[in-house]
Amino acid sequence: MKKRISDLIITAARKAFAEGHLPKDDFPPVEVEEPKIESHGDFATNFAMLSAKLQKLAPRKIAQTLVAHIEDSQDFLDRVEIAGPGFINFFVKPEAWPPIVGQVLTQDQPLPTRSAAWYVKAEPTFSDTL
Repeated sequence: MKKRISDLIITAARKAFAEGHLPKDDFPPVEVEEPKIESHGDFATNFAMLSAKLQKLAPRKIAQTLVAHIEDSQDFLDRVEIAGPGFINFFVKPEAWPPIVGQVLTQDQPLPTRSAAWYVKAEPTFSDTL
């Protein structure tokens, strides 16, 4: 899934450059992470902030340009949001996870650390009736 999102980002950046919305065809490596806070999406990147110096543009402007050029042809994203100074948060559709889980299981690779299919948040409860 990180690879898919990484590919979407770099494709959007190249398309934005080709259309004249970004001044340079020089981009840093794409880093896609799993946010620690659930409301920040399933995956996030600071690609716009890393690109700011190379592009000589504000990170938020770069993020807006990238989001406008993202083409989710596989239709696995629920939504993409810009947060703070230029973070881009990706929310994956719940129905997009089962095929990925199936691929991981058949490839005999280590399981991802977090996914919408397995993520459970435990909240302890306390009682004052002892």
